Amino acid sequence: MKNSGLSSAFVMLLFVPCLLVARPCAAQQQYVDRNHQETWSGVQLHACPLSYAMAGANVKDNKFTCQRVVPKSEVAQVHSVLDSGTQKDFGRGNMHVCPEGTYMRGLHSGQNELLCSSAPTVHLTSPFYDASGHTQGNAMHMCPVRLKKQTIMIGIHEGRNDFACAFL
Repeated sequence: MKNSGLSSAFVMLLFVPCLLVARPCAAQQQYVDRNHQETWSGVQLHACPLSYAMAGANVKDNKFTCQRVVPKSEVAQVHSVLDSGTQKDFGRGNMHVCPEGTYMRGLHSGQNELLCSSAPTVHLTSPFYDASGHTQGNAMHMCPVRLKKQTIMIGIHEGRNDFACAFL
């Protein structure tokens, strides 16, 4: 019995440090990112790493919840594009969204630029609207878990704190 307790403690020591870092580690499917920067078409912006999508954002504090959507082995198949104007109306007026079939991976708030990505293994379905910061987690507005499935961001209206979300 004592060996079993030591093994559990040893496993906890191995995995707990992963939860404390601001960068993802192998065991993490979701984490809070505070500073990953990328440059696209001359625009430097905050973004989740290549195999992740935005699942939540606190734009004021420059924090994103990043959700793994692509296995590490398929990272080379991720395609990204900087979008500055795609709009969609979800019933409360237009909001900036990624082009159909792509998800949000980054944001430059001041320039209203979205970094949108797609991958062959990511199939987005049933886009919907999450209004005024309705769903909260990680001290930020999040796309909700519905039907036991995580949803991710496909658009944002920063002024209203509205998100467009979709199922994975």
